[in-house]
Amino acid sequence: RPTQGARILRIFTNINPAQPRIWLTGEPFHELAPKYANQAGLQRYAQQAVSPLFRFRNAAGQALRKIGLPLGGHSAYDLFMLHFHDWLKFNEQYQQSNENATRSEFPPGCTWMVFTDGVPHAALSGQHALEHTYILPRSTLVSPEVAPVSVLERLAGTKLV
Repeated sequence: RPTQGARILRIFTNINPAQPRIWLTGEPFHELAPKYANQAGLQRYAQQAVSPLFRFRNAAGQALRKIGLPLGGHSAYDLFMLHFHDWLKFNEQYQQSNENATRSEFPPGCTWMVFTDGVPHAALSGQHALEHTYILPRSTLVSPEVAPVSVLERLAGTKLV
């Protein structure tokens, strides 16, 4: 889902009456990205962000959304985050070196929240959860410097949104 650099806060509740949900989480994004973002092609997305055609397309999409047409605009940040998610999932080097992974068990009735854009995560087991997503603009954050968009813009040396 395109966020234009806003954070994704998700709240989950395990409503399975008998089984826990088990998650595996990795290191925080602001530690992970400096290690892998350039390998995953961040500079290609940064070049796209400053391309006149890409900027025109995004401006046209914003104008059309303002008049009520439901067009989803994907910034270079959004496109990179989608790519990076898949890249990490299928990158053997990352998967094998993820010694900082934390296994968490959420018992029946448990509620937890996580900035899902800020930590790599995988649901290992469990079923039947309620989930609600909040999109939080960067301007509302206490520590915007560790927001994934801020981290990636520093690494790329350019704005991605």
